[in-house]
Amino acid sequence: MEMMLLIIFYIVAIPLSILLHEVGHAVGIIAFTRENARVFLGPANTSNKEIFKIGRMHFHITLAFFGYCNFSKGDVKQTNFQRGIIAAGGPTMSLFLSILFYIFSICITQPEIGKFAAGISLFNMLNFLLTIIPIKYPKWWGPYKGFPSDGYRIYMAVKK
Repeated sequence: MEMMLLIIFYIVAIPLSILLHEVGHAVGIIAFTRENARVFLGPANTSNKEIFKIGRMHFHITLAFFGYCNFSKGDVKQTNFQRGIIAAGGPTMSLFLSILFYIFSICITQPEIGKFAAGISLFNMLNFLLTIIPIKYPKWWGPYKGFPSDGYRIYMAVKK
């Protein structure tokens, strides 16, 4: 049972958590602009085709452990307020998921499911912390190398 939950954690829970983090950004785009949001799980390029859409959110999904969210039009002008809100959406979603799954983990009576929920909570807390810290990701950070973190984007929006 534990091995099966571990496999499900890596194949479903982690990618779904990353996807929901990106949906957090997309909610900011939808709520504070008139543009469409493109949510990517996997690379943000033409090889990752649109799978479905919900309203103004267009989803491009492959099995991956990284994601992106952007506007359908790449050159959209945003106010600093919009930039800050959109950047904060992802970490806010990760924090919300962390708290939700922590509460679920302490309320559930089945130990294996409780550990599974605690693992999801921990992953989302780490995702929150690693994205809210204002840095530019180093070269060894894989697909995010050279990009500013969400926290850095928030900092730049507030600073201007």
